[in-house]
Formats: sequence, structure tokens, C-alpha cells
Amino acid sequence: MADIQTLNGKYSQSTLRQWILCFVVCNFNVDIGPEVEVVYPSDTPFSAVDLSTICFDSFPERHDGEITEDMYYNFTLRNNSPDINLTSPSPPYGSPESFHGVTVFRQEYDGSSKRRFNQKSLVIISNHEFSSFFMNLLRVIVTGSNIGDITRLESACAQIEGWPPPRIGTQELPFLGGKMVLEIPPYQSFPLSGLPSPLSASTSLLSHVSAYEPTENWPSLLPLLHSPATLYILYERLLLGDPIIVLGTSPSHVSAIITALTDLIRPIPYAGTIRPYLPMQSTGLMGEAALFDPSAYTTPYIAGITNPFLLQRLSTPNIPNISTPYILALSSPPTAPNLNAPNTTTPSSGYSILHPSRSLRHRHSSRRIDVPGTPIKSQPKPIHHLKADRTFLTALSDAHSGDASAALGVRRHFADLTAKLLAPANRFLATGADASAAIAVSQASGASQVRGVKVVNNEGEAMGYESKVEIQMAVEAGEVSNFSVDAFLLALESQVPAPFVGQTVRGRQRSRDAFYARFCASGNFEAWLELRRANERLGGAGLLGG
Repeated sequence: MADIQTLNGKYSQSTLRQWILCFVVCNFNVDIGPEVEVVYPSDTPFSAVDLSTICFDSFPERHDGEITEDMYYNFTLRNNSPDINLTSPSPPYGSPESFHGVTVFRQEYDGSSKRRFNQKSLVIISNHEFSSFFMNLLRVIVTGSNIGDITRLESACAQIEGWPPPRIGTQELPFLGGKMVLEIPPYQSFPLSGLPSPLSASTSLLSHVSAYEPTENWPSLLPLLHSPATLYILYERLLLGDPIIVLGTSPSHVSAIITALTDLIRPIPYAGTIRPYLPMQSTGLMGEAALFDPSAYTTPYIAGITNPFLLQRLSTPNIPNISTPYILALSSPPTAPNLNAPNTTTPSSGYSILHPSRSLRHRHSSRRIDVPGTPIKSQPKPIHHLKADRTFLTALSDAHSGDASAALGVRRHFADLTAKLLAPANRFLATGADASAAIAVSQASGASQVRGVKVVNNEGEAMGYESKVEIQMAVEAGEVSNFSVDAFLLALESQVPAPFVGQTVRGRQRSRDAFYARFCASGNFEAWLELRRANERLGGAGLLGG
């Protein structure tokens, strides 16, 4: 790696790092490959591994001479720099163990270059996942200037250092002659954050975004899917914690799809690993290699890749309770939409990969996944429990890709569906029925003890109550604050299973019970329970879908 320019302003690291860690400028050197050109402030103590990862992650894997506009996308890497201590003393809390990168990649023609192009990237590194906000910062910095303009970086750092710390609510932040308006919701999985709203008519308003909103709206993203019905498969897999790999030809496509998909299940937090863009040459891939081995990695994840060779790492072992990653193949250029501009073209497939839904009825092709090397067997038809809304899917299929209402429709539809799915759990928790229902389980079975019933206390610790007396004493003492999965499933018996598949009422009940048995055992549900308890302490339980 070439020598990094030593450039540093007189900034308070503690103040600047409340928002960002630093800027990184990377250049593609035709002789040695990607290299870090500038770190600003330069005294940011990155390890060599992290610098290399940032460098590789800041460039697309595929060389495309047709790229004429700046490309924006986001990525995440583990913090392997022991000298960088990431702390957030007050909300919103940033990640103590991950770096979130937002990059703008620019390619300019240069006939004197061996590659005929000059390629550079400018990256913001932060422990806050404010991807949409930081993308807007980058747009302001690079508009009308060269990527890596040190004067612009100095001015940007000087202004960011003068900002107050991030806080819950709305903040107006001066930036390079304009004003950035940032809304930070109470928690990251706050539903429907960033929906379009009337903005100030002031010409000085550069950006008005919500901190955790998706980086792109669905009118731009829907053409990347081969059928709107695919959304239901992805939504259910995300809820249940089944791994997903998004394969596309552009890091802007895969990262935007992933941020939009994880938004659909809110207010349920996604408790798995999220890697919006994971290039094959990235140094950080070694730490993520287990993601692609279902027998070695049991934590849910969603990862975006653009190199189909990575699919060769997939295996399909016949191991109980191991879910094989589901591959979502996006449409590819030249007909895939440019996320920087409206597009009305019809998508086409760039890979011979099983596309999960080619009709509103979730029909599946029997074709194999065709990637370099030995083709991978076609993925099986996913078992789904949720019933798709055909009226909604028909409207999406007929919608014009540039119609803003389509974006509102997708997010609102799945926010409503999530609220319906959480409603039984919210009622169960609100009425305090969990412990009494646990006793009913014992009485119905004629047993003197309740065995195998998981009860969770206020601290989220499993409590091994066995006898009815122990449970009742705990309830009266106020020690049990929910959640008995067995008791909850018993309480579902009296409820109509409306959003579930099945030809008969009994069939829908079986789908409902199977869904909730898996959902309540997932890390997502556990994370939602913890978030609900925290919100109850703050008096905001009504914000969590119910």
C-alpha cells in the first residue's frame, strides 16, 4: 500500500467522533490495485487490516466503462483496530464493534491511463449507521469538486466538529453554506421513518432525512426484483431469521436493496449480521467466511455480493435446524435502474439463477443456479406461512416505477402486516396473560408441574420455574415480565388466523402456529421483547406495533 498523505487539522477527536471517525480517499492504481490515498484526520489509528478492508470495499468489483455518474453505497466491517475505542455515552448509541462506511465512487475517462479511466472513492467512516444522511453529506462535498479535495474535507470536518452531539429528535446542522436537517427516531427500528413530508422551501436546505431511513425508495428498487411477490418471501425469511444472500452486478443495487428489506420488518429489530456489500477481494472477507457455510454459522445474516464466485462457498448439508441461505438474484444492466435517476425499463436476468417468484402465485422454476465452476443445485421452494395480498401485488405490478406512491405503498403495507403479526403478542403481554396461561397449560395437561416453559424476566434472563406454585409466587411478586412461548401459543387458539396460508380454518391455524413457534424462538423476537421492555420503562410501548 502506498504511503498515505499526512494531513491533519486541529480537531477535537472526541467531538468529531461523536458523528464520524474520519474521511478516507481511495484511488485505484492500475499497477498495484486499490490504495488508500488520504485519511483525514490522518491520526485516526486504523489497523492495516481495517484500512485494507475499507480500501477494497470502496470500489465496485466489476469494471464497467458505462459508469458516468457518481455511485453511492454503504458497507459495514468489523472494528479490528484496537486503538480505536468507539463509545456512545448517550442515545443514539453507535456500534462499539463495527464501522459503517458510506462511499461515493467516481470514474472519469482518461485516455492516457492504462485502464482509460481514473477511479477514486471518498468514504465516510462512522460507528453510527446514518447511511442516508452521510450519503447526502458526500453529495454536498463532491458536487462541483474533485473527489478527495482536501480543502473541502477540511471545511467539512471543521463544520462537523461544531455540531452538537447526535440526539433523539430533529437537529438543524449547518454544512458548507447550507443546512442539513436530521431526524433521529427513538430507536433504530422505528417504523416508517423518513417517509416523504413537506420540506422547508428555503434554498439553503440541503437535506432533510431520517437517520435510519432506507438509502433508496421502492420506485427505484422494484425493477430490480423479478416479481413483486418476492417481497413476501424475503419479508418472512427476515422475520424468522433465515439467511439471505443478495446477488447483483452493482454495490449500489445490493446495498440499497438490503437497507430497504431490513426496513420492512420494523419495529422488529433485525438481530442478525448485516453486510450490505461484501466484495470477494476484501480483506474483511476472511472474518466473514463462516457466513457462507450454513453448517458453521447459525446466526442469521443478509449479505450483498456482486461476485458470483462467492456462491461456490455455499453448501447444502442435510443438517437439522440449519437453514440454507436463500439467494436473491437482482436484474442486471443494461436494463436495471440507475439508482441516481428515475428509470422505467423492464428488468432482465443477468444470471441463470433460480428466481423465486415469477408470478403472483409464487411459482418456482426448477433451473439450477448457474455460476462459474460447478453449478449449485437449485434452491428448494421456500416454505411460507404468510398469505400474500393479491390486490396489493397486482397494484405493484401495474405501478409506474417512478410513482412515489409505490414506495409509500410497499413500506406502509409491510408495516401494517408487521403490526398485525405483533398484535397477538402485544395483547398477550399487555394483559399479563402469560403466567396465568402457563398455569393453564399445566392444568390442561393434568400435570402437576410446567416443564419446558421458557419464562423471561425483566433482565431478559430465562427463568426455570417448574411448579405452578413457583410461577404463581413469581407473578404475585412481580418478578415475571413475560414471555412463555407455550402459553402464548395456547392463547392463540381463540384468534382468527387471517394473514396465514391455508385452504381451511384448520390449515390456517397450522400455518399460524408454525410461524409463531419459529418467530418466538428467533433472535429477532428476543430483540423486539427487549426493545419493548425498554420502551415500557420510557412510556412508549405504543410505538412498537400494536
